[in-house]
Amino acid sequence: MTAFSTTGHSTSGLSPIGLSTTARPTARSVLARLLVPAIAVASLAAGPALAQESGEVARIEVLSGVVTVVREAGDVAASPGLHLLAGDSLETAAGARAELLFADGTTLVVGPEAEVKLEDYLLAADGSREHGAVTLVEGVVRAVVAPGPADSFAIQGQAAVASVRGTE
Repeated sequence: MTAFSTTGHSTSGLSPIGLSTTARPTARSVLARLLVPAIAVASLAAGPALAQESGEVARIEVLSGVVTVVREAGDVAASPGLHLLAGDSLETAAGARAELLFADGTTLVVGPEAEVKLEDYLLAADGSREHGAVTLVEGVVRAVVAPGPADSFAIQGQAAVASVRGTE
C-alpha cells in the first residue's frame, strides 16, 4: 500500500498513520507509546477525585444573557466551560439562563432572574454522586438528576425542599 503525505508525495513504506514499518523504534518512541496511554487512563480514572480535591462541583455548559458567579474571592462573569466550586452562587439577570453539568451527569438549568448556591456535591470513587445540595434563593430551576442513592440530591428553597427519592 502507498500512503501520501499532506504534500502529495508518495511515502511508500509508511503505514497510514505515518510511522515507518521498517525503521527500528527508538527508546524515546517506545517510552512515548507506553506512557501516553497510561497517563490518559490515569487522568480519566482520577478525574472525579481531582475535581473533588479542588472543590469543583459543576461546569457551565450553556448560557444566554448576563450570568454572574459570586465567589468569596469576588464576582466572575460566567462563560461556557467555567468550573463552579462548592460555595459558589450563580445569579441570572432578566431573560438570562444557564445550564450546569455536574460530574455525575446531573444537569441543572437555572432560569431568568434566579439565584442558586451550590452547597456541596460529593462523589464516590467511581464518579457517582454520594450527596448533592443546591439552595434556590430565588427564581426557577429545572434538574435532570443522574441515578444515585435515595435522598442523595436535594434543592432547598425558602419554603420547601425537593429531594430525589428514586427513578420511578
